[in-house]
Amino acid sequence: MHRAPDGTWAAFVADFEPQQAGEHWRNRVRGVLPANEVRDWTRLHQGLTSLMAAVDLVELSHFQQWVPVIRRFSYVLAPSV
Repeated sequence: MHRAPDGTWAAFVADFEPQQAGEHWRNRVRGVLPANEVRDWTRLHQGLTSLMAAVDLVELSHFQQWVPVIRRFSYVLAPSV
């Protein structure tokens, strides 16, 4: 939601890719990544990249239009106690 509406979906997805910068890992979404999260960010980037062929969004404005409606259906599941 904090991206320019005319930004491309491809650039948005590319920003998720972890890249090593010296001793640290970073991406353009979060900045410095804790070492224990690099694998998860890599998986997320790979998953989004594999879906790119199925996503016909040219620019982020269409995505941004629907986020307020869709995000209310997002849930974080906690492990059962």
